[in-house]
Amino acid sequence: MVWGIAWSYLLLTNYEVKAGRWLVFLGAKFAWVVPFRTSLVVLLTLFSQIAHLLAFLLPLKIVILLGSEGVPRYFPPSFAQFDRDLLMVILGIATVGFFVAHTLAERLIDWVTKSAAHLLVERNKKLVLFENQNQVAEGAYQGFARALAGLIFCFLALIALAWVYPEMAMVMGGYLALVTVLVLGICSHSERTRDWVSSNLSGFLANLSALGFFCVFGYLVVDFVVLQPPGILTAILAILAGRQSFGRVAAAAGGLYRLYGQREKLDAIFFHGRPLLRVVADKPGSFWQHLAPGQRGKWVAPLLREFCDVETPAQEEIDEKLEWQQPATLNVGAFIYRKQGVVWMAKLFGQKKGGASQHEATLLADAPRGLPAPEFQGSSQYDAFSCGVYRLAPGKVVSSQHHGSVRFQVYSELLSVELPKPLVRRYLRSMSTLPHRMSATWLERLAVAVVTPEQRRSLKGLSLHWQGLRDLLSALPLVIYNPSLKPGSLWQAESSGDLCILHWEKWSLEPVGAGWPLGGKALDQLLEAHEQARKHRKSMRHCPFEHLVLAALAFELEQHVKNQKLDMAAETAKQLWQTLEGLVEVNKLEKELGGSDH
Repeated sequence: MVWGIAWSYLLLTNYEVKAGRWLVFLGAKFAWVVPFRTSLVVLLTLFSQIAHLLAFLLPLKIVILLGSEGVPRYFPPSFAQFDRDLLMVILGIATVGFFVAHTLAERLIDWVTKSAAHLLVERNKKLVLFENQNQVAEGAYQGFARALAGLIFCFLALIALAWVYPEMAMVMGGYLALVTVLVLGICSHSERTRDWVSSNLSGFLANLSALGFFCVFGYLVVDFVVLQPPGILTAILAILAGRQSFGRVAAAAGGLYRLYGQREKLDAIFFHGRPLLRVVADKPGSFWQHLAPGQRGKWVAPLLREFCDVETPAQEEIDEKLEWQQPATLNVGAFIYRKQGVVWMAKLFGQKKGGASQHEATLLADAPRGLPAPEFQGSSQYDAFSCGVYRLAPGKVVSSQHHGSVRFQVYSELLSVELPKPLVRRYLRSMSTLPHRMSATWLERLAVAVVTPEQRRSLKGLSLHWQGLRDLLSALPLVIYNPSLKPGSLWQAESSGDLCILHWEKWSLEPVGAGWPLGGKALDQLLEAHEQARKHRKSMRHCPFEHLVLAALAFELEQHVKNQKLDMAAETAKQLWQTLEGLVEVNKLEKELGGSDH
């Protein structure tokens, strides 16, 4: 019965034989290679748990003594030989002692665990398989030992209660058995329930543990009111034992589940002849299952009906006409659907991409005029996934061969988009822009790669005028930057030739010029885009071209430092200082001329 909750998860998912065999093999491996250390960890864990229980039980006895004139009769007879005040002092010292013993036992468990895990890894004589391999081995070994000790603790607690309070032992054992049967029965007949338990296992087990404690408490109240109650100390012990027992069983079940979830890594670490296998398996109802043929029409069809007023045919017919569109980020799926000269794009976002879906919708739902983007139709939920639908002009994706020749046209269009003030205010309340991210740490990292005298001079100049550069960039108007402007992400209309970027999950606002490609004739094209933008945006009319160049160079410097391309960052810093130095000299000259006029 003690194993009830611990094994319930393994049983309800129809792989109890495989999971049980694997856990037995894992335990046998530990017992065979490090038998003394494994036994010691289990014993120390039991001692630690008992000491922890006593450390919280004894203060209750002290509180009882404080409310009594002498030593209560229901206390153990050996306590009666002590004076009340002396007994409280002894119990207080014992409380501190048990807590210290619990702490020391935990420290010793950590030390023995590291030693045992190191020996287990060394015995297999394998290569380093992945980062934090030793930490994974230590956690697995300690988790297995703690789960085993927790279950043994519960077994001993039931035996102790069966001796002093057999009715309560029957209640606890019956609850464990009943929960096991119910969980097995419900989850074996409902895949949805089984998936929910799998994704909410920690909370589910915690609730079962709490419910078990309230069953113990409820029976105790009934026993005191209606039936024949036990002694007060026995009642307190039953409550504490119930709380600790159910908590240990829940922790053991969660620990065993986490161990089985890491079985590929643990097999590679602890067992001979088992290399590290990274098997990709899609569970029913997963993100990739919804993108599979025969399934994608189930979420695309409702989107088209709800937001596009499209009288959609059968889901099977839609499914056959969907064309895969390469997304810009992982765990996002996109499909193109064409019907009667109209084109729609449907997107499904993975469970961890809900924020990206909302971020994209924030911009496209009320897109600024002239933004080269699809026409947002609406978004919805399909199971646990966000999805959205967009309208496109009839056309096709720009090929990789022509992407380079047309991308600057899109950059130029973005530079000319006047941003609505509410959008800017909302963004700046939540996110940072380039000037806010500029840190002196960039220059400290650059010093690692600086070699030539010219690079040292540039680094020194930037250090002296770094704050001034930040202030200059902070005063620039903002532009929408889209890092997803990559080959395969541009759509071109057939009739007009207009371009639009298909994916906007990672858009941001940056100073004008930031994100503009550098190299070749890029600055000449930036100059042309700057002149064009000044005709469309009032905020750009008094913005010098050199300031845009500074923003482009500072943004590129950030990317190089972030990606640890310090040699390239040093060259970019040199170009940045050459541009900034010219402005500094001009400002000095203007100040001198202004002073001479006076």
